[in-house]
Amino acid sequence: MFAEIWNLDAAVEARAGDVADLREKLLWALDNLGELKEKAIAGRKHVQTANDWDHIAEQTEHVYQQALEN
Repeated sequence: MFAEIWNLDAAVEARAGDVADLREKLLWALDNLGELKEKAIAGRKHVQTANDWDHIAEQTEHVYQQALEN
């Protein structure tokens, strides 16, 4: 599940607590607005898909099936 959250096609990752890394990523973003826009579009598509009621219902059903099998 967390692999879905950290999809680098839809995000720019900076190390927590690392100001220099954050600065580097922000400078990259300013120099790469086209790629940043593509990441934003991919992120929006991911959120819309992952939060779709049909998708959530399928995941819930899968969890229940696993619980019944164990």
